[in-house]
Amino acid sequence: MDALVLGSGVTGLTTALRLLRAGHRVVIWTRERWPDTVSSVAAATWVPYAVGGANMLQWSAESLAEFKRLAREEPASGVMVRPFYYLSRHEEAPPVWADVAGAQSIPQHELPPLPDETGAYASGVVFDAPVIDMSNYLPWLAIQVEQLGGTIVDRAVSYWDDAFAQWDEAFPDVAMSERHARILVNCTGLGARELNLMDRNESSNGQGVRPARGQVLRIAANGFDRVLLDESIPEQLTYVVPRLNDIVLGGTYEPGKEMRAVTLATRNAILERCARLLLHYDRTFAMSLAALAGGRVAQEFQELVGPALAGAPPAQSVGNALGVSGLRPLRAQICLTCELLAPGRYIIHNYGHGGSGVTLSWGCASEALALFNAITA
Repeated sequence: MDALVLGSGVTGLTTALRLLRAGHRVVIWTRERWPDTVSSVAAATWVPYAVGGANMLQWSAESLAEFKRLAREEPASGVMVRPFYYLSRHEEAPPVWADVAGAQSIPQHELPPLPDETGAYASGVVFDAPVIDMSNYLPWLAIQVEQLGGTIVDRAVSYWDDAFAQWDEAFPDVAMSERHARILVNCTGLGARELNLMDRNESSNGQGVRPARGQVLRIAANGFDRVLLDESIPEQLTYVVPRLNDIVLGGTYEPGKEMRAVTLATRNAILERCARLLLHYDRTFAMSLAALAGGRVAQEFQELVGPALAGAPPAQSVGNALGVSGLRPLRAQICLTCELLAPGRYIIHNYGHGGSGVTLSWGCASEALALFNAITA
């Protein structure tokens, strides 16, 4: 059977690959390709974040297993496994996904000091997590799609009927007598606001997909090999994600904001938060981030680290010195369902993954494949 997938971010490419491996024919229509998709900005590592849905743990577990397989067997994919330290300022039970990840609680005496030096982090877990270098991974996914016979076409879609009416453009060689159901797979992320009437109707009550802006910056790799994350203050995320050739520092979480411009003030705030967290793990690395921020931050850290490390050179920025920003497609619940638009016209929706598009990608793609197979059975 034929599937027309809309969108070539991590969700669209992964879903297309699942369909192709199951023997279906796939064409992807996309408004943007890597490196212009939102997925390109992701840090990205396996951790459920800013997402809702009853099957979240199941989907994330399947994705975790696949990413660990890719790290072992497909080095060209850009997937690697790093020790991941998930820290909380609050005394609380391990996160709901801890068992899925095989996470262990961090002993109290090993928890780092809080950035404001008012005490130590109250709890945390550590586990081995996949880190996905999106500059490798997205092109690798696209290559896998094309090697299995999939086609990726630069073509925007304004409404569902447009895609159904132009089906021959995607699949011109199939005789009309051989045609059965026409199935769109909607992996458009935030683009679903314009396409999906359901989301337009739900936007007024906060149920529809909406953006959450995030700003990050990248610096050159320096040998640091562990992931650090503190999401205790949602609007001031602090994370350090070492990838193959760079380290991603973050971040921000700004629901409802779509401005993609980056600011020096936000960059410096990220540098300072990451530097304070890193004081416990690598004081030279911490000083290099403070030196990159400069001014008051650099002067304060020179006193904190002492004369021996005060002269550490600034970290080297990669790409835009101010960083980059992306928009997470937030939704109260992931939209992963099948809609009958008209007789013989189906839409499989797979969007609204919040900050967990990568984390849930393989599990959600399998669910989308199951919906596809149910239609064509």
